[in-house]
Amino acid sequence: MTLDEAIQHCIDEADILAGSECGLDHAQLALWLQDYKRLKEQQPAVSMPMPDYLMYVCQLSLCLKDISVPKSFLTTALKQMAEKLKTMDQDTPEFKELSYYTQILHGGVQMMEAALDIVAGLSMLMSKDMSL
Repeated sequence: MTLDEAIQHCIDEADILAGSECGLDHAQLALWLQDYKRLKEQQPAVSMPMPDYLMYVCQLSLCLKDISVPKSFLTTALKQMAEKLKTMDQDTPEFKELSYYTQILHGGVQMMEAALDIVAGLSMLMSKDMSL
């Protein structure tokens, strides 16, 4: 994905998602990318190409804001499920079902944490001087 394609993609998504928080975030990202492009053109020393995956991670991070369940709620539910599992007979179908859902929820919380960590790291990298 080129920088121009990324800008156009964000503009298109902002139009599609108009009125939502995700749509507003895409519009903001389009403005930031346009500023980045302008700075890059003014300072040719910034020659590091933006990898394709960076744009996908940025898009994912913007859409994570649309998740209506706060992470604290999910972690509290996960703790309660784990405590419940400690008191159950491991040979019952109820234990197996709760264990399955606990594993799914745990994976979801870990993915949210990883996505937020990636976004924080990318934000830090993007704020640094990118020239070599």
